[in-house]
Amino acid sequence: MFPVIKRQRIAMVGYTTFQTDPRLIRHVGKLVKSGFDVDVVTLASSEFGRESDTEHIHFFLPMTRRYERQSRFNIIIDYCYFTFFVMIILVRNHLFDTRYALVHIKQYA
Repeated sequence: MFPVIKRQRIAMVGYTTFQTDPRLIRHVGKLVKSGFDVDVVTLASSEFGRESDTEHIHFFLPMTRRYERQSRFNIIIDYCYFTFFVMIILVRNHLFDTRYALVHIKQYA
């Protein structure tokens, strides 16, 4: 019997929606082709449906972008909420699921 080699896991975090950002899609595609499992933590999209998990890509969508034409204070509050939810997701996954080989955080703005 051959030993089962477990793929390393990488977390990609972006304050953007996965369906509308070609850079994020390209980065995730290259990581999967390179042999990694990828956890994608981004904003949920109200225009598109929920992105479904695949064999090597797992999506975590904690919130939607809410600040269309709002004050700077509300934008900062949204960033803080997103950062808090991302922290909880990454710590929970890292401690109880699989340790991350790399966490890539990008604003994608």
